[in-house]
Amino acid sequence: MATGNAQVIWGSSPIDNTTGTSYNAVQGSATWNATLGKLKQLVPTGGEFRELRIHLVTAPGAGNSHAFTLMVDGVASALTLTISNTDQDGVDAVNSVAVTAGQSVELRDVGASTPAVSRVSWCLIWEPTLKDEYIVMGNSVANALHPTSTEFMNIMNGSNPTTGGFDNTMLCPTAGVFKKFYVELDEAPGTGADAFKFTPKLDGVATALTITISTVSTTGTDLVNSFSVTAGQRIVLEVDPTSAPSQPDAYWGMVFKPTLAGQSPVFGCTGDMVNSALRYATINSSSDYATGATADNRANVAPACTIRDFYGELESSPGTDNTWTFTLLIGGSDTLLEIIFTDAETEENDTANDIAISAGNILQIEFAPTSTPDTGRLLWGMVVEGPSYTLPVVAGGGSTIMNMLKAAGVL
Repeated sequence: MATGNAQVIWGSSPIDNTTGTSYNAVQGSATWNATLGKLKQLVPTGGEFRELRIHLVTAPGAGNSHAFTLMVDGVASALTLTISNTDQDGVDAVNSVAVTAGQSVELRDVGASTPAVSRVSWCLIWEPTLKDEYIVMGNSVANALHPTSTEFMNIMNGSNPTTGGFDNTMLCPTAGVFKKFYVELDEAPGTGADAFKFTPKLDGVATALTITISTVSTTGTDLVNSFSVTAGQRIVLEVDPTSAPSQPDAYWGMVFKPTLAGQSPVFGCTGDMVNSALRYATINSSSDYATGATADNRANVAPACTIRDFYGELESSPGTDNTWTFTLLIGGSDTLLEIIFTDAETEENDTANDIAISAGNILQIEFAPTSTPDTGRLLWGMVVEGPSYTLPVVAGGGSTIMNMLKAAGVL
């Protein structure tokens, strides 16, 4: 049987959850929202989610609990787990949920008996039906699009739309192709010429992959065009309004297919850095959040996987005799995967070190200044190689061998 490498879907919240019911993006770093659907994201291809894993910084407390569930198109799925009493970690290693292209996903947290609020991190395993069709999902994190200004958002995770392109830019850690683009708005643009155009930009240049949603429509797809990237290129999602449309929230998803099999990306960026002390970020941080002074508050819980190929770019160089060092941590300890910027350097990568991650490990990126480096922003990307899985047989007729070749991406 043909096999492939699954993708790790990373999520976290830099703000405490609530004692009641709230929702968050499945892939990304956002504040919990009380309204179902405000932080949903679109799945751009078929596959299965499995192994929902949760880590709480603060346990719920005696007699209390938090129940986490993957929502699909607004409906609770079988992928769920409850963390109670003094526990801080849990995993649903039994259930899985199949989804098709265009469906939405969101994470729900239901507190019972007034649990302690906590920072939360989570991960899931994504097993695409078609080999290496990894998903890049985002949203405008419950912020409305502007009716007259061009804005930019993180391509993965989602972020508050801003007019500054670098603020929401991310860095590709491996070569591949972006394709199968889906966008949804929670309100139609309006009438006449009212519209929004969504275009990924690569190193500041618009790509061929684009969607325009106009007048009374709320959804759009581009299943025809694609664009190629190489490691180290910058990518951002541009949104252009036409004729002063309404101000909807936006949700999207697209496929990334790597040139080298099994290399799924995780993208990150951060707000302005602090150059006077150690700071920490999740590996999938968005531009909406600054680094944190406490490592536990900027954590990712991980499944078994391998992380490698760490690419980074600074908005401005550290300056003469100054240094920035960015290191992947496991359980608070340094790994060999790090990038170091000194003096006038603004681009660095570490493609030499492969870091084996065990299920349940807690990860962060440590930001370490030496002297007084400039406090601009950091963009980064890493390659994650997820666990192996058996590819399903693709429906649609033909011989079993032909279907296996399609699933494996050969045909």
